[in-house]
Amino acid sequence: TEPPRLIAGGRPPLLTVSQQQQMGNLFLLYGKTDPGAIVTVNAEPADVEPDGSFKKTVTIDREGYATLLIKAVDAAGNETVKPVKVFVESL
Repeated sequence: TEPPRLIAGGRPPLLTVSQQQQMGNLFLLYGKTDPGAIVTVNAEPADVEPDGSFKKTVTIDREGYATLLIKAVDAAGNETVKPVKVFVESL
């Protein structure tokens, strides 16, 4: 994992991935970050609620292992990145 990047002496935003559901090559990720933070999964924006909970659907177009990079960035630019490894059996 990448170390948190701190700007303006702040702390990096919280980032937890609480659940993932798999349906073939489709993954539904759920998690939580600080309210007001922006979350992306593989550089695509996730839906973030006012309380910081988020969800994102991701399609993996190849079989085998893949790593999803989940990033939370707060208003000051501090960021936290978490890789999540997933596996697609067959397409």
